[in-house]
Amino acid sequence: MKALYTLLVLLIPFFGFSQTPTSHIVEAFVSDFSPSYLTVNQGDTVYFYGLGQSNAVEVSQQVYEDFGTQSNGGFALYADGFVVFDEPGTFYYVSTPFAGQGMVGQILALESQNLTYVPDDNFELALIDLGYDDVLDNYVVTDSINSVISLLTKILSA
Repeated sequence: MKALYTLLVLLIPFFGFSQTPTSHIVEAFVSDFSPSYLTVNQGDTVYFYGLGQSNAVEVSQQVYEDFGTQSNGGFALYADGFVVFDEPGTFYYVSTPFAGQGMVGQILALESQNLTYVPDDNFELALIDLGYDDVLDNYVVTDSINSVISLLTKILSA
């Protein structure tokens, strides 16, 4: 087996991508939101429909648990509308006219990661060996390689 050393330049802009934002729907009914619990990814949009007699006002966790109505200064929708969850976290909301009757909701926005597609398993194994990746799955977290300009890898051939 002979070893050949090659200088490889990463062309990350051609392979980098992030999770595509997704749209979700929460409907307001007479006394509840459906769904009342929703998990989304950072960057996703949640559309609220059926707001008219009710609303959707962001509150603290304590106000949510107490079925209270005091806003925490976050989103407040008094008619059909949408919220884009640009930051990860847990967001609690209530319908101020009906919170005391249990019309509350919760949205968990998960942190998303930008990934770079690595179509060659041998190249990804080299990235793993160099400590830039940890799982052979055709993807590497872009933040772990975004400052890499070039790599010296060992290519083995028969």
